[in-house]
Amino acid sequence: MTEPGGTEEAADEPDESPERFDLEETVSIEPSSVEIPEAPTVRTFGKNATDEQLQGAIEGVHPDLLRLFVASVVALNLALLAFSLGVMVWYFEGMSRIGGALVFVGAVAGFRTYQYYREYDTRDWNEEDPTDNEVTNS
Repeated sequence: MTEPGGTEEAADEPDESPERFDLEETVSIEPSSVEIPEAPTVRTFGKNATDEQLQGAIEGVHPDLLRLFVASVVALNLALLAFSLGVMVWYFEGMSRIGGALVFVGAVAGFRTYQYYREYDTRDWNEEDPTDNEVTNS
């Protein structure tokens, strides 16, 4: 603060800073008491992957899960393409029949993708693989 004469007052006492927070005093966690889960491992094949390696990786997947995944990818790609192309054809070219039909196809494909997801979500994937229980005729 400045005095009327224009000189500043010197602070007689230093500012009292608040007491520092010490985490080690407050929380004491023993490293052995905390269990850290192991990170999952993922097989990578790199650029030199062979067809046999990739086939072996696909064989480890439940066949119904693989079917749902591929069907969902195809249906969603169809939905995005048909819907967006339909809107553009309708708006820019004025072709309401073709554009409307494409929008309808895109909406149906999008709904089918949703049905694939619901099928995946409601299924109990802990069941055994139906291909593992092959009955052999003797």
